[in-house]
Amino acid sequence: AVVDTGDKVSSRKNVYMLSTVLGLQVLIQCDCAASAEQWLTAIQGAIDNLPSSTEAKGLRAKTESPSEDSKLGARINRSKSIKLKQKSASIEDLSINMAERQTKIKERLKKFFIRRPTVELLVKKGIWKDEPVFGCLLEHACPTEPPRVPLFVQHCIRCIERTEENMKTDGLYRASGNLSQVQKIRLQVDQNVYSLLEQEEDVHVLAGTLKLFFRELKQPLIPFKFFNKAIKASTNHNRSEKLKDFREIVKSLPSCNHDTLKLLLQHLLRVTQYHEFNRMHIPNIAIVFGPTLMWPEQESLDMAFDLMQQNLVIECFLSDFHSIF
Repeated sequence: AVVDTGDKVSSRKNVYMLSTVLGLQVLIQCDCAASAEQWLTAIQGAIDNLPSSTEAKGLRAKTESPSEDSKLGARINRSKSIKLKQKSASIEDLSINMAERQTKIKERLKKFFIRRPTVELLVKKGIWKDEPVFGCLLEHACPTEPPRVPLFVQHCIRCIERTEENMKTDGLYRASGNLSQVQKIRLQVDQNVYSLLEQEEDVHVLAGTLKLFFRELKQPLIPFKFFNKAIKASTNHNRSEKLKDFREIVKSLPSCNHDTLKLLLQHLLRVTQYHEFNRMHIPNIAIVFGPTLMWPEQESLDMAFDLMQQNLVIECFLSDFHSIF
């Protein structure tokens, strides 16, 4: 390395240029002349201790030209990269790899679902538990003493009938309430807290929560074993025989189902008394509550026909309530 000074380097004072054998040039400047002189002396001393020019040239040559080992490594690396590019460029190989990957994912998912425990096993172990109110058996939500009607159903009906304005609301039970608010009430009720239910001012939310309760029962309000009997009774054109069949069904219902069905039908009849305002006649109420209060244990191929029959059953219960109960 060499240090140059003077006007050739720069017009500024106290500037030095350090040049190395590798062609690197660095300008060094210091505001203080004494400090600049000290820097110059120190750098010159370091240069004097460097190897000779011959050794430096050899070192430079080694630095600039790669070794045989590095050349060999580079050739190996280049050959590998070429092979990888050629392999990745093959569309057939890509499609095969993708197919194998998808197959492996399918196999893993299949094994996961096979090993997954059934709901029955989870219930048996006590891991899966029914909610206290929603999604349970009706008898579990009912008090032991009559009337055997779930406390939630009693509270909800009372809140809906709280004001005449609620009963006159257009589309009561037909219009949907805010689903998130319905779920909030559900969670509160499952914790035996009814304050949110009683504070709710939107009657559609209250009606939606009541419908949700009956939809999520493990067994419908009109149990599975009475489904075919009720459908058959509703299609009987002989009125006296029809009423007789419905009375037998009602008498055969478990006490919790009987009491809850009776209370609900009485409430729905009171709703229909305001049909001039809410437009909820008996047929409209039946359309809403047909699939909510009864459904078959196994879905049939003709679901549309069954749905019409379910609506007809509820319509018969409402139209001839006083004769049946």
